[in-house]
Amino acid sequence: MILEDESECALLNHWNYAIQCNVKELNLEVWIHQKRYELPKKYYELLERALVAKSITVLKLSLCKLKSFYSDINLPSLKKLDLGTIVENQVVQTLFDGGCRNLEEMRFEHCYGLKSLQVSILPKLKAIELVENPQLENVEIEASNLESLLLNLMRPCQINLGRCGNLNKLLLNSCSITDKWLQDFLSKHPLVEYLDLRYCSVLKRINISSHRMKSLAFIYCSELVEVDIVTPNLH
Repeated sequence: MILEDESECALLNHWNYAIQCNVKELNLEVWIHQKRYELPKKYYELLERALVAKSITVLKLSLCKLKSFYSDINLPSLKKLDLGTIVENQVVQTLFDGGCRNLEEMRFEHCYGLKSLQVSILPKLKAIELVENPQLENVEIEASNLESLLLNLMRPCQINLGRCGNLNKLLLNSCSITDKWLQDFLSKHPLVEYLDLRYCSVLKRINISSHRMKSLAFIYCSELVEVDIVTPNLH
């Protein structure tokens, strides 16, 4: 949806009728600018009632703004979250701390304001994608049922992957991980079958030994000089 003027946001707010009708999937993308084909100068501020909708299972928000002072967040049926918004850590943490305990998939892409992501109490979470969030500095994930993780970074970022014992697929793009980080990670996550490393320019010497590994890729790891691979089931 394209709004030619900020005053039109009042009309847009009538979308909450969908919430009253127990909509299950809400996809909201709003552009506010004064001339067509220009980037947004202001962002639509999401109404709080969208974050207390008990029926929503899929929520996708693009070019919106999530304010830090929402008094309550409760999305008990939410299974898939896709954000491309301006969002503060406080809002995200409130979501994780009890607002969406049934979440299975999350994707954050181009989320301005997001500096830290800490995931630890989402027991059903299976997939995470973090793509080009320009201010992200720290990622900490402990998710026992997580199966797939994609990190595509834009700046140096601390990465701590704790108890992710069921992790099967890992894709790291532009991550400043070291040889030791990778070796320690693989030793603690023996179920990884798909490993994709791209533009990881700090890696130099890698030792991978795994009977579960099926797919392995190194793409534009410019400093890589030695690779020792023992993967009898590699496809």
